[in-house]
This record gives sequence, C-alpha cells and structure tokens, in this order.
Amino acid sequence: MRDLMKEFPPLTMLNIHENLLESLLELQAYADVQAVLAKYDDISLPKSAAICYTAALLKTRTVSEKFSPETASRRGLSTAEINAVEAIHRAVEFNPHVPKYLLEMKSLILPPEHILKRGDSEAIAYAFFHLQHWKRIEGALNLLQCTWEGTFHHVSVYPKKELPLFIHFTAGFCSSTAMIAILTHQFPEIMGIFAKAVLGLWRPQPWASSGFEENTQDLKSEDLGLSSG
Repeated sequence: MRDLMKEFPPLTMLNIHENLLESLLELQAYADVQAVLAKYDDISLPKSAAICYTAALLKTRTVSEKFSPETASRRGLSTAEINAVEAIHRAVEFNPHVPKYLLEMKSLILPPEHILKRGDSEAIAYAFFHLQHWKRIEGALNLLQCTWEGTFHHVSVYPKKELPLFIHFTAGFCSSTAMIAILTHQFPEIMGIFAKAVLGLWRPQPWASSGFEENTQDLKSEDLGLSSG
C-alpha cells in the first residue's frame, strides 16, 4: 500500500483516498494515516465522514487511554485533549449521525447502495467499516461519548443558505398549479363541480342582492323624509 502511494500520488483523482485510509487503519499504520490526511484533507477537496472522523480518531488516540471525565472536570482539559475534542466537534458538525452508530445507540446495518454525503446513509457506511478501528484504540469511544453531544444537531447547519421569500412562494404556487392540473386531468367531472362551487361563492347571492336593495331603498326613504321635514 505504501508503494502504491509512492507510484500513484494523485490518488484523489481516482477517489480512493478513503479506501486508502481504511487500509492503513487496518494495518495500524497511524503515521501513514496522518500523512494521507495531511496530503488530502485540503479545503479544495470534498469532505467526507471518513476524512473528518479519521482525523478525530487520530487526535483522540493520543489522549483517550488516560482520559477521565472526572479528572478533566477537576484540572481542566490539556492542550492535546482540547485538540481531540475540537476534532470530534468538527466531525460531528460535518455528519451528526455517525456517533450514534459508533456508540451502537442505533443498530448497524449493511450500508445502502447509494450514499448521501452528510446523511444517515454515509454514517451507516462509515460506522460499518470503521467501528472496529475506534474499538481498537482504548478509550476512544469513551471520549467520543463524553463530548459529541455538545455539537449534535439533527440536520447539519453549514453551509447554511437562506432562500428568498419569493422562491418559497413560487415553489408553492407551481406545486399547487401542478396538483390542480393533475386532478383536473384525472377527475374532470369532480373538478368541474368543485370549480363551479368555488365560483359560486364569489357570485352575489340573490337574497343578498335583494336585501341590499331593500336596505338602500329604506335609507333613501329616510333621507327623503328628513328633507321634507
């Protein structure tokens, strides 16, 4: 594997850097894993759960064996522990679904055929292949369990995009129009009756018109009476 890295440096062109990370973790070649992350964990490349959580795992590995929540609460976190916690928070921010599978709070199943980045499917795939690596490092899952909830969110909040109001209005209007067109095509008679009923609501009713005319005549009569008086 190391020879492959030397012979074919642009591995990201083939999109196999995640498989490379998994293979090196299996060999427990953590220095090589760090080298791969340093080379490919670049802002120009798309992030993934494998990259983010592997980076967190490496930082966790340096402190997890001796980490104790009670001790940390008394003396505070060391610099290495802070770096590990921040790495876990960055990973959870990228994909918040992963910790529940790593901690086996959710049942682990076979990864689906199609993987959605930052979604539940990616979390399943990552945990399925990488849970063993977290279990292999003593205390790693304990540190994850103690720290991940501070950053948990049901839906990832970055990159956050605010849509203008008119886009929501246009989408709703188009959806309503399409639904009416489909219903009219499928049930023309029923929709015809419905349309007549709706139009009938906008027409002035005979009783309302006659009542309005009577009230108008009464007002005119009163005005004439006052004038003559």
